[in-house]
Amino acid sequence: MSEIFKSQWGLAFGGGGAKGSAHIGVVKYLQDNGFEPHAITGNSIGSFIAAMYAFKFTHQEMKEAFLELEPFKLSFLRPTQFGVMKNSSLYNVLTNHFGKKTRIENSHIPLGIHTTNIVTGKPHPIYSGNLIDAVMSSCCVPGLYIPTYTEEEVLVDGGLTENVPISLLKNFNVEKVVAINLNGHTNYSRPRNVMDVLANSFDIAIDHTTRTQLKEADKVLDLDLSEYNRFVIGDVDNIISLSYDLMASEFS
Repeated sequence: MSEIFKSQWGLAFGGGGAKGSAHIGVVKYLQDNGFEPHAITGNSIGSFIAAMYAFKFTHQEMKEAFLELEPFKLSFLRPTQFGVMKNSSLYNVLTNHFGKKTRIENSHIPLGIHTTNIVTGKPHPIYSGNLIDAVMSSCCVPGLYIPTYTEEEVLVDGGLTENVPISLLKNFNVEKVVAINLNGHTNYSRPRNVMDVLANSFDIAIDHTTRTQLKEADKVLDLDLSEYNRFVIGDVDNIISLSYDLMASEFS
């Protein structure tokens, strides 16, 4: 057993869109082996899985919820001042599994959700308040999805400032940090359409900074998911198996 699991340790789930089913494989390994973090943080799709983990959903329940996500089939165009599409699929899945009034601070495992405030350009971590609002903000691809906003702040995907939210775990005083990076590759797939161009551009923009930030983790699980599309849910079973096997090889 890894020495990390004998300490007060925290888990950070990174963003990566539809590639996020890999986080379920990580949870499956931990649940199968009786390991549980003392705190968990998530960004973008990582915040969705982190929330389910923090509220004691099983890996099988996470997989079922993940497969309910249909970002571009159930979402609809609704041009506004700050975005063109409402992420109705994610909202529906979240409210179906959590209800509308669940609060972050009531989680079984201490939970942090990472977002970016594009008014200030600074990270905006969320440790309390409405869970649905926080996850929706963390998953809000800027310019595409309609963000949550007030006069003081416009909250969007935390990947703009920290795609794998290691720094949030400092708030929980953990001794060791395990980081799950969905973009652990150096090559990008050739774009086939405008969504692929957007996906590659977003990944390239954040990956350089992420590699520097990951140096603060005690253990990084770098996943090569370059053959999968950020915007299309692919072979979930294979992705879960890939991350599960990598966890087993790295931590057994």
